[in-house]
Parts: sequence; C-alpha cells; structure tokens
Amino acid sequence: MLVHRDAMTDITAEEGSPKEVAITKKLLKLITVNLQPISIVKVQGFQEFVQELDPRYAIPSKRSLMRTNLPKLYEKAKDNVKVALAEARQSHPKQQGFSHHLEEKENLDFFRNLRVTKDTFQLLLGIVDESYKPICDRGTPLVSSKECVQLGLWYLGNKATYREIDELFGLSKVLYSMPCKFS
Repeated sequence: MLVHRDAMTDITAEEGSPKEVAITKKLLKLITVNLQPISIVKVQGFQEFVQELDPRYAIPSKRSLMRTNLPKLYEKAKDNVKVALAEARQSHPKQQGFSHHLEEKENLDFFRNLRVTKDTFQLLLGIVDESYKPICDRGTPLVSSKECVQLGLWYLGNKATYREIDELFGLSKVLYSMPCKFS
C-alpha cells in the first residue's frame, strides 16, 4: 500500500487545474488500491456520484486512464519498489560475512551472539584448530575452523532452524550434517 501512496503523489495529469489533478489521483488510487475495474468510470451511478461531489470535474475516459495515467503510475510504483529493495539490501546485506561481522563486535555484543566471551572463543578455537580437518562434500565450500566453531556455538546458543543458520552463515544444508571432522 505504501508504494501506491508514494506513487500517487508523483502522478501528474497532462492538463487541468490542481483540483482536477488531485481528483484524478484519487480516482487512480480508488481503482488500483481497491482493485476496481477501469470500467467504473463508465458506470452511470459512479458518474453521478462524482458530478454531485464536483460538477466541474470531467472524469477521464477509460482510454485516457489506460494509455497515460496508469502507465505513469505503474512506472512510478516500479521505481519505488526498486528503491525500497535497494535500501533493504543495504540495511540487511546478505549474511555471507557474518563470521567476519562477529569478530568486529564489542565483547558484550559478541557474548550476546555466541554466548561465550571472545577469550573463551579463542580458547575453543585453539582446541579445534589442533584436530580440525575441513571436508568438502559435493562441491560445497570449505568451512574454516573459526566458522565451524561460530556455527556450532550459534546453533547451541540460539533456537535457530537450519534455514536461519544457512541464511546467517551463507552455508548449504549439506554442511549441517557434518560441517567439520575431527581426528
């Protein structure tokens, strides 16, 4: 709905007073947001209703709405959606770098995410590094020992599903069965 509202503010009629332009915008909003057919402009009851509200307003024809106003509205709405998606991607980037992102966190934030301090994490990592052998199954990328420990701690400390972990760490489900092997 917000896309419709934003798009409506920038639609301009090719001619007419500001009042006519405003009414045409409201008509377009009625048609698009409420999923009304374009043919509503030809319904006698609708025409009488509009004339009662403002006798000076000339309702645009179906052809005018279809060839000029709605295509402009569509293009504006499409542009608004593209901008909104771009902003969403910037504010919520793909979590491929989540492992790196964890390292940059302050101690308290690090603890909130993995439920261990940075010092404890380094101790665990040292233990895992001694016997860690990354495996590669079916073309999946290798998981570093650091990512393996982070993934394990995240899984143990959160009520996350496989799908959520996949999105967070950028892994495939194949890796969950055995993301790392110890000798």
